[in-house]
Amino acid sequence: MSILTESTNEGDITADHEHLWPTFANLDPSEEMRLLRGRIAQLERQQSTNSPILSASFDNGNEVGDADTLGDRNKIEEVMKMEPKLKEVKQLKEEMKNTKESVGRKFERMEEWKRVAQLELENNALQAKIVALGQKQLQNVQKALQEKMGGNQKKQQQSIDQLQKSSAKLSDGQKEIGEKSV
Repeated sequence: MSILTESTNEGDITADHEHLWPTFANLDPSEEMRLLRGRIAQLERQQSTNSPILSASFDNGNEVGDADTLGDRNKIEEVMKMEPKLKEVKQLKEEMKNTKESVGRKFERMEEWKRVAQLELENNALQAKIVALGQKQLQNVQKALQEKMGGNQKKQQQSIDQLQKSSAKLSDGQKEIGEKSV
């Protein structure tokens, strides 16, 4: 089936289908295919409805040609009215893409902050354990020192007691010697 790309009415060009959808270059391929298939189906319906009229147009003169041109103009106007909306949709699509990327980056940063916070908590817990172990070790060292000092004090006291006994014996011995000499 062939579709005319131009329709003329007394020398005026009413439609150039190459320029009907200038926004196709800005659409992704699947969206472009969907729109093109829709347009093809629309044109096929139009052609099938117009074919009896076109054959009758040879009998009625140029009336059908004028109606066809007017219909094409209306369609072109509809398409031109849709163009800003399509641009707006494209812009919204781009904004959504940018927003999605921005949200993705923010989510990644939040995950990073979450990991940092978790590491800080783990670090604080380890530092608390180190402090607790250090305190326990210090207590053990102090206890060992006290025990050692206690043992040393005992020995010292025993030595003092022995010295006092020896000193007392010496004193007693000197008194005896002093009494014997008198």
